[in-house]
Amino acid sequence: MKFLTIFLSSIIFLKLQAQPSLTITNFGAMADGKTINTKFIQSAIDSCNKIGGGTVYIPSGVFMTGFIQLRSNVQIYLAAGAVLKGSASVADYTVGKSVKGMFYGEDLVNVSFAGEGEINGNSDAFFNVAKQHNYIDFDKHFVRQGQAFFDALLPADGPVFYAARPDMTLVIMHSQQIKITGIRFVNAPSWTMRIGDCEDVLIDGISIANNPLIPNSDGIHLTTSRLVRVANCNIIAGDDALIVTGFGDDINMDNASDGKVKKTYQYGNKTGIAENIVATNCIFKSNSAGIRVGYGKGNMRNLIFSNIIIHQSNRGVLINTREEGSVDNVLFNNFIINAKHLGGTWWGRGEPIHISSYPISKGINNGTISNIRFSNMHIVAETGIVVWANEMGKVKNLTFDNLSIKINNSNYVTAFGGNIDLRPTTDIATNIFKRDLPAFLLYNVDGVKLKTVSNIFNGKMPAFYTYGLEVADSKNVVINDCDFTPASNVFVPVFIHKSLPVKLKK
Repeated sequence: MKFLTIFLSSIIFLKLQAQPSLTITNFGAMADGKTINTKFIQSAIDSCNKIGGGTVYIPSGVFMTGFIQLRSNVQIYLAAGAVLKGSASVADYTVGKSVKGMFYGEDLVNVSFAGEGEINGNSDAFFNVAKQHNYIDFDKHFVRQGQAFFDALLPADGPVFYAARPDMTLVIMHSQQIKITGIRFVNAPSWTMRIGDCEDVLIDGISIANNPLIPNSDGIHLTTSRLVRVANCNIIAGDDALIVTGFGDDINMDNASDGKVKKTYQYGNKTGIAENIVATNCIFKSNSAGIRVGYGKGNMRNLIFSNIIIHQSNRGVLINTREEGSVDNVLFNNFIINAKHLGGTWWGRGEPIHISSYPISKGINNGTISNIRFSNMHIVAETGIVVWANEMGKVKNLTFDNLSIKINNSNYVTAFGGNIDLRPTTDIATNIFKRDLPAFLLYNVDGVKLKTVSNIFNGKMPAFYTYGLEVADSKNVVINDCDFTPASNVFVPVFIHKSLPVKLKK
């Protein structure tokens, strides 16, 4: 038996040794924090791919780089103390007429990033934090504060200005068997990571620490991917921290297709549906949404988010349909959410949960949001939960079970509160507009079950905060064993209008 154990151990050892490891310094890379090592790193990756695969090893030190093309069967391993830092020149990411990010690959199999090192997008080189990045997509005539809303905007709240920047730090498209584990991403100048039309993906134990003032610095963006597991991640982002969308190659991917001839791929998700995705045991902080589900032409379904903390975020959970793609069968369980109003032109007004359906432009039949369940959620925020549909049937069959929300006041509530933010919509009048707000708003919704839901308003609130629950223009609402409290004794705990049937149970 002892001989057999030794023999089997030898076989395993030989099998592990069969995978070569190529160190980038052997190809000329220098860890001096100045040399642009793009060609040396690319040579190591290409060589590893040509010999059938293995590991490209990044030793300790700061290695500057521009655009890198990924290859199949190659693991990039960053040792403790290793830093791959993006060049400060946009020219080092320019391929043909397009500006890329640090890493890009498509139609790949068996690709991974692992280790204890860091990938640094060097966003500081491209942004002016003293100047605000203004994209005005709303009208002062429709917001509660009028011109004062604009006067309160400050660069210190972001988003901040840029003239030019590289694209997404890591993009993997139409691929499968993808693993990203252990490493740390920092200072992404745009989306940190896009996993597009991929399947069989594991993202585990990574951290993302972006400057929260930088616009579009998303964390993990899963576009039309399936069979994805995200676990044990800590993400700080200037835009949404974790995103599931139905986007295809038509969004931000001029290098995936020439726009004339549709490419065919050997690998990846060919269903056109974002589905069967699990995210668990994560901590998110965002100047936009901690978790966002929605957008795109493809459908999104069968998603589970569990054991999540979202803190100091402009929005907690955002589900919205603006294009043809629908969202169906989603579970959110065991959440702690702390949401707050932010200044700047960030989308959102501090909602801990925002669900909305509205077409992005005229002529689009925007998708539905259905069969969504929220359970075991503890929320502290500066505004309430908003559920809003542009027409009956677009948002339906929602369940809220064991949810509590405490609403606090702040200076930002006075400066920016008392408005609904539905951006982007067909009309500037519906992007941001004045409305009195309850702790929990249901507007134009078909089928909602509220069980063991409660709220409190903490202290004296502005006059635009009203009821504990408002049900407007909705139907098939069941309220069971709930405890709603108004913002002041001027209002009733629950206000129901133009809504039938509504059942109240104890």
